[in-house]
Amino acid sequence: MKAALFHGPHQPLTIEEVQIDRPAKREVLVRTAASGVCHSDLHFVEGLWVFPPPAVLGHEAAGVVEEVGEDVTYVKPGDHVIACLSVFCGHCDDCLTGHPNRCSNPETRRGPDEPPRLSQDGKPVNQFLNVSSYAEKMLLHENAIVKIRDDVPLDTVALIGCGVLTRVGAALNTARVEPGSTVAVFGAGGVGLPAIQGARIAAARRSKIYRQSTAYGASLSTPERRRTMSLGPIRRSNKPTDPTTSANARLRTWLPTA
Repeated sequence: MKAALFHGPHQPLTIEEVQIDRPAKREVLVRTAASGVCHSDLHFVEGLWVFPPPAVLGHEAAGVVEEVGEDVTYVKPGDHVIACLSVFCGHCDDCLTGHPNRCSNPETRRGPDEPPRLSQDGKPVNQFLNVSSYAEKMLLHENAIVKIRDDVPLDTVALIGCGVLTRVGAALNTARVEPGSTVAVFGAGGVGLPAIQGARIAAARRSKIYRQSTAYGASLSTPERRRTMSLGPIRRSNKPTDPTTSANARLRTWLPTA
């Protein structure tokens, strides 16, 4: 299969042929339909965070199940799924006490004595956050996917795997938005809209959106404005944020063009 390979910080990703193994026990092979480009991936490309190359980055994806391994009962070939980076075993102390996001059980990954999930010319290729979605296929533990309806656009729900999950959580768990409060949100794109949704779930009185620079396409079009307003009381500010900090601008530098 083809994948965007990470060879180290400050180097562009390159499209190369990578081999993916057959699903083993409790593993699922998923054909990638869509993958988001997360700011976290950019941190590794820029060398701000460390991950060993060679690797296939990407962790925010959706796709269709192609094959399942032994003991997989949750999904079957043809099911539509979202990849989830918070893979869990389901039976350790953290999982059994309501904290599956803290699970570090190594059984959700392949061991050093097992064939790697990804390889190139017989050499292992590291899997990023147990997902590696910058590829035509993903080999995932069955607890690293969430089954969804077949009629939901996969290019839309891919964002749920990270952007929606973390920004709703930011409103509910990090900011701990209280009922009746006013919430400031910078931008109303794939990150800002889930934050607004989280604020609405928390019963915020209104959300105030601060517009990003129009040079990076972040201003709201009429359809976008209607969708944003449907989330509840919204107040917009025309004061732009600094475009020099735009993650999108830096991402364009590193993403492959072919």
